[in-house]
Amino acid sequence: MAIKRNYLEDPTASISIEIELEECEDPDDGKNELENMSADKTSRGSSLSSCDSDIKDAEAYIKFKQRRYLFYGIIGLLILGVLLGLTFTFVFTFAIRKNSTKNATTTSDTDETFEYQLPSGYTNILNRSSWNARPYLSRENLKTYPVTHIVIRRLNDSQTVMNQQDCIKKIKDLQDYQIDERGWVDIGYNFLICNDNDDQQQIYRGRGWRYVGAHCIGYNFMSL
Repeated sequence: MAIKRNYLEDPTASISIEIELEECEDPDDGKNELENMSADKTSRGSSLSSCDSDIKDAEAYIKFKQRRYLFYGIIGLLILGVLLGLTFTFVFTFAIRKNSTKNATTTSDTDETFEYQLPSGYTNILNRSSWNARPYLSRENLKTYPVTHIVIRRLNDSQTVMNQQDCIKKIKDLQDYQIDERGWVDIGYNFLICNDNDDQQQIYRGRGWRYVGAHCIGYNFMSL
């Protein structure tokens, strides 16, 4: 604004006032606005960067959790597999051992009861229980039945006449020797004949009618 004085000598004259207005622009406002815009952009950039960082951290955490769950799942499956393997091993081992024990501790009922009808007046065949036989370890069925050969062997160290107690002891000792020393699964013979004091021959069942003996190599599967 500018004030001009009236130089007239008339003191009563009015003072003229001329106001000059100039259009101007505050340079600081533009600068501030630019700075504000720049600050906004920086703030928004920082905010976006922070959001991106948070998203990346969240994704990394999710991936970490997924890897951890996968690891735990694999460990769990391995433990389950080991437990199942041990369980099956225990069950099958127990079952096989139980079956073997059953076979080893009991004689075959079918073999004990299966019998040819001998003619009248012939000596009966005494079962394994009559001489207190040990349990057999295993048995193998004859491949040819009825058999085509009969093998007769005489024990060299046996006495000519023995009572029943002597016969039982002799047969029992023979079974112990053939199982423990020779590694056989049972006494080697299907039947054994022994005399008693009355000079009467008694027939004792060894492996019996149905099973392979160990008395003649090459003929065991087709002979008694």
